[in-house]
Amino acid sequence: MCSNPGATANYPVVVYNGFDVGTSTYTYTITSPADATYNFGYFLIDAETYTSWTLVGPIVNNIDQNWLSGSMFRTPTADSLYWRAVGNQEILANTYWQGIFKVIAPGTAPVMGSVLTKDGIDESSNITSLQVPGPVPEPTGFITLCGVMLGLPYWLRRGRT
Repeated sequence: MCSNPGATANYPVVVYNGFDVGTSTYTYTITSPADATYNFGYFLIDAETYTSWTLVGPIVNNIDQNWLSGSMFRTPTADSLYWRAVGNQEILANTYWQGIFKVIAPGTAPVMGSVLTKDGIDESSNITSLQVPGPVPEPTGFITLCGVMLGLPYWLRRGRT
């Protein structure tokens, strides 16, 4: 990931803060350390489901920095969600910074996935495994399966008599 294999790179750290069921909101905190090796200006979440999204942030000191945000088609059932710093919004290397990013995704549930932080160059990419928006288990399928399992002994007994 680093152009010099012997060098140690310090990337922004992504932390998944949780999912608010009431508002369908996923919250992430990104911290760029004071000794960050690269500029930071791009955050991407590989969501495991396709839905309508609202992306907020980054929020710094309770103020939305309004980075450019959107989604990219990844597969028929999944999207990549992104925030991108434009102009002077990019966080420079060797600068401490912390921002909160929010995804509002109705009809989803947290699943393991991946997030990516980077500058604008490939060498600065850093992938982390975290919870991301995913498909909601279908309750009717689960209820049907439970009903079949509960009725199975009755049907087996009935067939023997």
